[in-house]
Formats: sequence, C-alpha cells, structure tokens
Amino acid sequence: MRNRILGVRLGSAERGNPPSKFARYFAAAHREGYRTTCHAGEEGPASYVREALDVCQVERIDHGYTAAEGADGRRCPGGGQRAEVLICAISGFQQRVAAGLELDADAFGAVLLTWAAV
Repeated sequence: MRNRILGVRLGSAERGNPPSKFARYFAAAHREGYRTTCHAGEEGPASYVREALDVCQVERIDHGYTAAEGADGRRCPGGGQRAEVLICAISGFQQRVAAGLELDADAFGAVLLTWAAV
C-alpha cells in the first residue's frame, strides 16, 4: 500500500477531539514515511493548532483560523518550525467559525500574518 498512499490526514469535527488524541497514529505515519496533515483551528481553539504541530508533528494544517487567538507574541504556533497551511475562505465564512468573520475580514490577515512566521 505504501506505493499508493502518499499521506495521512486527520479531518472532521474538532470540538472534543484534540489532535493529541491521535498522536500515536501520526507517530506511526511518520515512522512509515507518510506526509501528514491535520484539520485544526477551524472550530477548535488555538491550542489544537499547536498540538497538531508540536505533538503530532504534522507538515500541514488545514484551516488554522484560530491560530492567531491567544497569540502572546512570544511563541508562534509550532515553535517556529515550517508548516504549510491551507485556508478555505469560503468554508470559514459559511460556517462562521470565527467571531465576526467575513470574506474580507482582518481575521484572514491575522491568520496569514501568524502563519508567515511559522
């Protein structure tokens, strides 16, 4: 199967399902050489984004809108490691995942600025 599967992605409802709950699966994926992605920070808190990066060591975050919440300026999500983020503007807008989120909202700019340092 390894020659047919490129990576492992965690997706679905975040609330009550922190990425750390799935850390052993990501560890197994890493041992086997798979690429990893985690759906985090769409409806879950900023801590879920940090867990996905720090605990699960994923290469990519899907959504990540809440990454800017609680940012204290001392530490970027992921401790400065490089990560890719996929921002789905329409999804975030339709689901109203961040308070006051509009398509042209500063929330998207804040997410992009936060991720620019990662």
